[in-house]
Order: sequence, then structure tokens, then C-alpha cells
Amino acid sequence: MQTIFTLLRQDLHNIFHSRPVLITLLAFCIIPAVYALLNIQASWDPYSKVNTSRMPIAVVNNDEGSTINGKSVNVGTQIVQELKKNHRIHWIFINDWQGMTVWIKVNIIL
Repeated sequence: MQTIFTLLRQDLHNIFHSRPVLITLLAFCIIPAVYALLNIQASWDPYSKVNTSRMPIAVVNNDEGSTINGKSVNVGTQIVQELKKNHRIHWIFINDWQGMTVWIKVNIIL
């Protein structure tokens, strides 16, 4: 057991008295920590208003509605009304003709 502690003490002495080895070990410890910190910070809240309010998303409502059990139902209109209340994303409400002719990054068809 004494041999193990002697070897450990010699290795630690060599690490702390050899500049290239010390720099290499510190780099092996610091680089992954910095990488993890940057990744966590970058993806902490991707759906916050700051990140999504500048992202335009076009919505085209082609829902014609239907009658179910004698009651008129138009789910597309209901969804569009809810999206208009949501200001976290820059929703653009257009018709299908505008959606085909205007360049838009994302197009959701209801």
C-alpha cells in the first residue's frame, strides 16, 4: 500500500512541477466546462419572447368548417383567434394566394 501512495505523490509532484503537463491537464478540465456553459446558456430558454418575437411565421387558414350534430364548427378560425392572442411569436395571417406568391420563412396551413 505504501508503494501506491509513493507513486501517487511522485505523480502529483511531477504534474505540478512540469509546466506542459499542468497546462494540458488544466485545458482538459477547463475546455469542456466552458463548452458546457456556453451550450447551456445558449439553449436555456429558446421560446422566450426575446428569441421568438422576431421570427415571422405565416398562418394560412383554409378551413371551411363543418357541421357536426347540427352545430357549425370551424376549428381553423378558433385556432387563428387563439394565435392572434399569442404575442410571443410574430404571427402573420395571410390568405393562400399571398402564401404562394410571397417569400415566407415558415408557412402553416390550417
